[in-house]
Amino acid sequence: FTGKFKELGGNLNFVITGINPNMVTKEKLECLIAAGLKRVRLGVQSGSRNTLQLYNRKQDLDRIVEVSGWLAEHKNELVIPSYDIILDNPWETTADRKETLQLLARLKRPVLLNIYSLTLYPGTALYKKAQAEGLVNDNLKVYAKNYFDVSPTYLNLLTSCYGLFRIPPGWLAKLTNNKLADKNPHLPRVFFFLVSFLILIKRVISHLKNNDLSYIPYPIASLWSKLRTKR
Repeated sequence: FTGKFKELGGNLNFVITGINPNMVTKEKLECLIAAGLKRVRLGVQSGSRNTLQLYNRKQDLDRIVEVSGWLAEHKNELVIPSYDIILDNPWETTADRKETLQLLARLKRPVLLNIYSLTLYPGTALYKKAQAEGLVNDNLKVYAKNYFDVSPTYLNLLTSCYGLFRIPPGWLAKLTNNKLADKNPHLPRVFFFLVSFLILIKRVISHLKNNDLSYIPYPIASLWSKLRTKR
C-alpha cells in the first residue's frame, strides 16, 4: 500500500501532533511516511502504571517501546519524534517517578521530550480530587500557572536529560538509588535552562535537516529557505 500512499501524498508534507501508541501499527506508520509524514508527537505522560491509571490512560508500556523502535527505523526520513511527559504530579511516589525514567531508558533513540508540569484545571476529575484532599484552594493560581514551568527537582532534571541523551543503565541505577533521589531536592534553575536550551538546539537542527520549518522562527526559516534555493 505504501506506493499508493506515496502517489496520494505527492510533495505535501504533514505532521501528526497526537499519536496514541496503542493505535499505531508498523504498516500504518510506513503508509503515512510514504504519504509525506515528517514529524510525530506521542502522548506517553508517564512510565508508571499507577499514574496512567490515575490519568485514565490505558497505555501499554511495551507497545510504546515497540513504536519507538519503528520510528527509529525511519530516523533519516523524520524529524526526531517527541514524547509528551507530565511531571509534578502530587500523587506520584519516588517509585512512580523512577518508573518513568526506566521507560525513557528503554525508548529507541533518537528521542525528544516535551516536558509539562501537571496543571489541575477546575472542572476536571483530578482538580476535584486535589480539592477534596486540600491540595488546591485558589482557582486564580491554577489559571496563572504555566504548564511548562516544571519544578526544578533532582528527578525532574534526570527526566529532562533524556531529551538530550540516554543515560547508561548502570549510571541510571546509581543516580536513582542515592540520597538525592530519595529526597528529590530542588536544584538551581540554571541546570534546567541549560538542558532546555540544548534540547531546543537539537530540535532546531533536526527540523532544518529534514526541511520542516513549521517549528522554526521565521527569520531562521526564511534564511534557511534562501540558502537551500541557492543550492
